[in-house]
Amino acid sequence: MTAARLLLCSMILTAVAVPRSYADDCAPVNPAQVRDAARAFLKVPPAVSFELVTSERVGTSCYNRLVFETVDERQIRESIVYLSPDRAYLTRDVFAVADTGTPNAAPADPLSGIAPDAPVRGNPKAPLTLVEFSDFQCPFCRGAANQLAELAAADPNVKVVFRHMPLGMHPWALQAARASSCVHGDNFWKLHDFYFEKQRELTPENVAAKTREYLAGLNSFDAAAFDQCVAGNDSLDAVRRDVRAAALLGVQGTPTIYANGRHIKPSGSVDALRKEIEGATGIALRSPEHKTTYMVFLRPTGRSSSPEIDSSSATFLAQLKKEGELLNAGHAQAAEGAAGFDILTVRASDAAAALKLISQSPLVTKGIVKAEVVEYQPAASPVVR
Repeated sequence: MTAARLLLCSMILTAVAVPRSYADDCAPVNPAQVRDAARAFLKVPPAVSFELVTSERVGTSCYNRLVFETVDERQIRESIVYLSPDRAYLTRDVFAVADTGTPNAAPADPLSGIAPDAPVRGNPKAPLTLVEFSDFQCPFCRGAANQLAELAAADPNVKVVFRHMPLGMHPWALQAARASSCVHGDNFWKLHDFYFEKQRELTPENVAAKTREYLAGLNSFDAAAFDQCVAGNDSLDAVRRDVRAAALLGVQGTPTIYANGRHIKPSGSVDALRKEIEGATGIALRSPEHKTTYMVFLRPTGRSSSPEIDSSSATFLAQLKKEGELLNAGHAQAAEGAAGFDILTVRASDAAAALKLISQSPLVTKGIVKAEVVEYQPAASPVVR
């Protein structure tokens, strides 16, 4: 065989074996043209805001993955479509018929684009990260949130990261998402729990006022900074980041949970969810501890209460009783000349959890009473914790 023929065979084999890279000769994308075409393709009404926010090549091909954003007063929606190499056609998906090194799906990273101060429950350095895409108005999200909180409380190797995905079918979910994105640390999780506890009471008309009323009772709440954040673009951008990450992951509904990047099927019980996570990650988790009964003494500090505080406190205790965390409430008369005090019997995983639970009472947050927790031991004197 001549040298020329050998060279020709080598070139043919190389062309067959190595996928072509189009990095240098892909046709440019006309943003306005594809936006108008995508609006028609996705049937987005002319009056609705609709913008192209991301355009990137798919692997080594000249297909482009386009991410469009729709924003209105009730929803932020990210839609993904694909643009053909000749820039003439749009399609909802691209699938490779052979292993060409071209990925079909977006990178499966639930933490993509997450803010440095994103809400984290549990040990921030835990090796197992549970990411939940959630909607405050979603009834199933409430159950999932409680399960994830139990897992994080039971095992220091677990942390829970919350990401927003307010759905258009829920009229006040976006308002709540934007408001909560302006609250950080423990106050975020308190507001998070408040929204889920008050789901049936909140409406598009009252959610803003009730949110601010609740936050006003929390420590270190900066009302001016909060109002500025909610009214500005910061809150909208925070929700946008999460919704965009959900779209790139292919998330279709809430709650959606990932364990160290692996999609986890929501479960009806915390034990079933724990087993699902263990099977997906190979990491053994502690079962949520059996709850212990504690007595909480609410001793007066000398500050005066008010009818509004007393009413809020009664509502708070009624909610605890409804959820099975408050077993009983009573009052102890003190010796002559001394003030009496209230006694609550609660169930919690440990004394610290019992104290944290009762510390949310308006009487405690307003400094009217001071809480002291002891373990309930009927056959002996209480042991102070």
